[in-house]
Amino acid sequence: MSEDLNSSSALPLYVQVVGRIQYAIDSGEYGIGDKIPSEGELQSLFSVGRITIRRAIEELVAAGYLMKKQGKGTFVKAPGNLHLVQSRLDSQVFSYTEACEKASLAAGSVELGSSLVEPTADDRAFLGIEGDDKVLVTRRVRTADGVPIMIEENHFSLSDFLFLAEANLENRSLYGLIEKRTGRRPKMVGECILSSARAMENVAAQLSVPVGEPLFSLHARYADGDDRPLYIGDQLIVGARWSFTF
Repeated sequence: MSEDLNSSSALPLYVQVVGRIQYAIDSGEYGIGDKIPSEGELQSLFSVGRITIRRAIEELVAAGYLMKKQGKGTFVKAPGNLHLVQSRLDSQVFSYTEACEKASLAAGSVELGSSLVEPTADDRAFLGIEGDDKVLVTRRVRTADGVPIMIEENHFSLSDFLFLAEANLENRSLYGLIEKRTGRRPKMVGECILSSARAMENVAAQLSVPVGEPLFSLHARYADGDDRPLYIGDQLIVGARWSFTF
C-alpha cells in the first residue's frame, strides 16, 4: 500500500487515506475477508494522527467496503470497485450526482480552484467567445463515499456564468446549480472524445492513486435543451472506479 500523502493537496488527509486503502482493495492487495493493518500500523504507515485514520476507516465501513470485528480488527467486506456507470446515449442528460445516488453512494467534491484564462480555439468556436473575453475555468475532484473518482475541469463563458466565479462548488451538483440559477439543464452534445491516459504525479496525488495509474480522459461539450452552448468539460477518471456503457 502506497504511504505517500500530499500535505499540500486540497484533498483532506483522511480522503487521501481512503483512496490509498480503496486502491489496495481494487488492485487485489487485499481480498475479501482479508484483515487490513491496525489503526496504529496505518498511523505509522501514513504518518498521520489516529483521528485521521479513524475517519478514513469509518468512511470505508459506512460505504460497505470494510467491516469491523470486535477484538479481531478490520476486514475487507466486499469487492472494492465502486462501479459507477455512465451511459452514453445521444443527447442523454448525465449528472455525476445522480449517478452516485443511483448507486447508493454519496457524491462529493473538493474544489481545486477557479481561474480566468485565454480561450482555446475550441472555447471560441463552441462558446462563442469573442475579442479579448476570457473563459472561466473551474477545477475540482469528484468523490463517491469519500473516494476520489475524477478530476473535472470545465470551461464557461464568463459573460454567461460570472456567478460561478464566486460560487461554492464544494459537495454540490454543478448541473443542479446551473439549472437553479439559469433554468437551463446541461446535456452532452456532438462528439465525445474518450481516450486513455496515465496519472502524472500531481494528478495521482489528487486522485489518491499511484503515479502511472490508468485513467479515462473524457472531452465533451454541453448545451441546454435548446442546444445553446453551456460549457466544455474535461475529465480524468480513475479507470478502476468507473464504467461506461454504450
